[in-house]
Parts: sequence; structure tokens; C-alpha cells
Amino acid sequence: MTKEQKGAPLVSLVAAFYNVEACVHYCMDSLTAQSLQDCEIICVDDGSTDNTGLLLEQYSSDSRVRVVHKSNGGLSDARNYGVSIARGRYVTFVDGDDIVSPYYLSSLVEAMEGKDDRMVISQEESMPYSVTANPSEVEWSSHGSLRTFDRQQVVEEVLYDRIHPCAVAKLAPRRVYLDHPFPVGCLYEEIRTIMTFVSALDEFVVIPSTIYGYIMRDGSITWSKSVSVNRLEQYQVAAETIIKGALALCPSLEVAAQYQMALLYTRMHSQLPVGMSLPPEIKKKDAEIRGELKNLLPQVMKNGSVPFASKIRMQLLVAAPDIYDKLYTLYRTRIKGVQ
Repeated sequence: MTKEQKGAPLVSLVAAFYNVEACVHYCMDSLTAQSLQDCEIICVDDGSTDNTGLLLEQYSSDSRVRVVHKSNGGLSDARNYGVSIARGRYVTFVDGDDIVSPYYLSSLVEAMEGKDDRMVISQEESMPYSVTANPSEVEWSSHGSLRTFDRQQVVEEVLYDRIHPCAVAKLAPRRVYLDHPFPVGCLYEEIRTIMTFVSALDEFVVIPSTIYGYIMRDGSITWSKSVSVNRLEQYQVAAETIIKGALALCPSLEVAAQYQMALLYTRMHSQLPVGMSLPPEIKKKDAEIRGELKNLLPQVMKNGSVPFASKIRMQLLVAAPDIYDKLYTLYRTRIKGVQ
């Protein structure tokens, strides 16, 4: 554990912002509404060229808020920089276009119980962009009780997609992120690093409350309308990295790893824009992705731990990708609220 500075806050919340001037107000309103006072809110302006930096400065009157400006280096670099200047015993991340519950920090801290070998994982919920008009009116849900996992159990939960590999909605000792920084210059860095973080800790607690709102904003990395071969290849490398890391920690989870790989192949295809003529190199890469999924499908179908809906989704993508694309577009627009 790194030596704490005298009078340092208990928690450092690191929020990265890049050219999201339309999002600053609702994100920062939710951060400054935190019930926990023993914290610092580090806002990293990652070289924005719009009014993001100026808007962030308007929140610096809150004594908990620290606004820093740096040259653009990408999300990983921004998070790493935030961690490097953080003073808290624990660190959590928030994306600059999302919202959190007023009890986000207090809920995470309560479940941490002052331990230094634990990660706390909260529930996150996808929300349509429309909720940002009145974020204070969001009804945050709570269900069930705390669940505690050892390392093998949490790896299995991640592989079956019951715990998401995202960096946000988690709380961990600062030393974990100091010792294992996010890879700079890479996409899908969260998929690449989750097993590294898991390997550095002994205990994991999942809290029942939904306290993080992942805003389905058109133009984000997840919902971009454009794609490249490089992006698909980076996704594939990230997928291979999480599988390699999981099996290094828990070799017995090979069946679960096959499902995770199949799921990631499905998500790779789902990133392709629908209704547009794709370049030949993208079509070729997509055909490779669906071919790999087809090879994994027999094992996935025999796995009793895989949700029935996931099996149907993967079968449909392999057998009738055009129909899959139409249904996924409806899901994206009608359910997720992304236009």
C-alpha cells in the first residue's frame, strides 16, 4: 500500500473528459451531488478542443473537485494521469458522458469495509440519453444482498458476463492502478486489463444496488457509426487477452472461456454499421469473425450455464446475419435509445 498523504481523502474519483461539452453538465451534477464528503473528484480534461475544459472549471468551486488539463493521450492515458495525482486510499472511475447515483461513492466505500485486498463491484444500468435532461429524477434500484467471491469465482462471473469488465462502477485500492496502468494507445483497454486487476486482489464484493448509469449516447466508442479493420483487430486482441488471462488464473474454466470468446465475437460484428455499404476489407474481417463464432457455437450450445437468449442470438448471427442485423438495429434504437 502506498503511503497516504496527511489529510488525504479516502476516495479519489477519476473522471476523464474529451470533447463532451454536451455531457459535462449532467455528469458533473451527478458527481458533485455525492453524499460522501471524504473524497476528491479529479476531472481530467484530455486535451479537449471544444468547451469541455471551460465547463469543467465552472465546478471547481466545489472543494472536492480538482480540474486538470493535459494534452490528448486517449482514455487510458487520462485515467493513468488521474491515478498518478490521486491522493485517496481507493480509486474509482467514471466516464465523462455517464451519470452516477448520489450514493455511488458511499455505497462503494461501505462495501469495501476498509480492506486493501478487495475490489467492490457495483451494478451498472444502460440508460437512454433522454434521462440526462433530469438526472436527479433517475430512480436508482436496489435488489438482493452483498455477494462475496474469491478469485476463481469472480473470473467465472466475468466469463459468463454476469460481471462486466468495465473500469467504471468499481472501487479498488489505488496501488492496483498504480502498479497496473491501463495500456495507452489501445482500444478496449478494459477488456485487456480486467484479469490483471483480478490477479492483484484476493476478494471481490458485488453490491446489489444499481448506482452507475451508462448513457447510450450516439457517437460513443460503443455506438459509433463507423468502424475500421484496425478497430476490429484491436477488439479481437482484447478478446484474446481476456481469455488468456482468465485461463492463466483458472485453467479449469475453459468452457466458460469459450462462451466469453463467442460473446465477444458476436459483439464485434454488432459494432458494424447497418444499412451501409462496407469496404471489402471490413466484409472479409467480419466473415472471419462469424467463422470463428460458428466454430465455437457447438460447445456454447452444450453449455448449460449460457443463457438461452445468448444461444439464440449467436445461432441467428451465424445462420442469418442480415436478419440479425435488422433485429439488433431495433434493439439498439427501441430498447437502448440510441439513434
